Amino acid sequence: MSGRTELLELRGLSRRFGDFVALDDVNLSVHAGEFLTVLGASGSGKTTTLRLIAGFDIPTAGAILMDGVDLAPLPPFRRPVNTVFQHYALFPHMTVRDNVGYGLRMQKVAPAEITSRVDEALAMVRLAELGGRMPKQLSGGQQQRVALARALVNRPRVLLLDEPLGALDLKLRREMQLELKQLQTQVGITFIYVTHDQEEALTMSDRIVLMRAGRIEQVGTPREMYDCPRTRYVADFIGDTNLLRIGGNEISIRPEHIQLAMAGDGKKGVIDAVTFVGSTSRVGVRLSDGQTLVALTNTPPEIGAAIIVRWDTSRAVIVRE
Repeated sequence: MSGRTELLELRGLSRRFGDFVALDDVNLSVHAGEFLTVLGASGSGKTTTLRLIAGFDIPTAGAILMDGVDLAPLPPFRRPVNTVFQHYALFPHMTVRDNVGYGLRMQKVAPAEITSRVDEALAMVRLAELGGRMPKQLSGGQQQRVALARALVNRPRVLLLDEPLGALDLKLRREMQLELKQLQTQVGITFIYVTHDQEEALTMSDRIVLMRAGRIEQVGTPREMYDCPRTRYVADFIGDTNLLRIGGNEISIRPEHIQLAMAGDGKKGVIDAVTFVGSTSRVGVRLSDGQTLVALTNTPPEIGAAIIVRWDTSRAVIVRE
């Protein structure tokens, strides 16, 4: 991401509700044109962060700077951002075109410009032929695209997306993940995407911000977050991993990097579980020191078999609490 222009900066951002700290001194730079995912469990502060950027909530402390100007004094409708929610909130009595153009009509934009911008937005989301339909005549994925078009028609500098695919089934969700990423690349708008789904974050993001208890735990590319977790929490949250105590350190080693052999050098263990998961099998191993781990293999030994476990030390990452 080097060379990217900084568009948005969160500086010392905090939000407290009485004694509860929802967000605690968050500092983050967002680059122009990037797909940034804010990832975390429920209560981690990710949605609070989005609401503060959107203007739906007011920070207890800190600043939200765009091009060096603090957005905090501006109401939501004056900020150059738009939000897409999980529940699309389409007007059921309006056509797709009218839903998409509603905000422009409220802003008293000239009718000819509304027509042009609605056409442009519907073309972006591949719904140009469905402008006359009502929301109830659309699939869940098509309704999601209408919600996106309604946000994009305002030409925001930042698009905020709060778990927008959460209501879709798994197959459609995965299709929409790819479509969203392609759309973001096409329009070049900065996307800030909130999710609790680590697979979604790995699939779509230029960078991931992992949050924990109102603070940022780590920021990095999907590859950096997966290969080089700094803490036990990051290693455990993003992807499957084995956390082992080795020589006074705790290491993270991914299941695909574990090698199983019947003989040779390595740690001794016994196979205590084998689970077929389609293209491979997950093999549970109990080591002689009592620790357990999981490996992935196409040729799993039988349960109860004695085994030798080893891994490339370059793949093992020391993590802190």
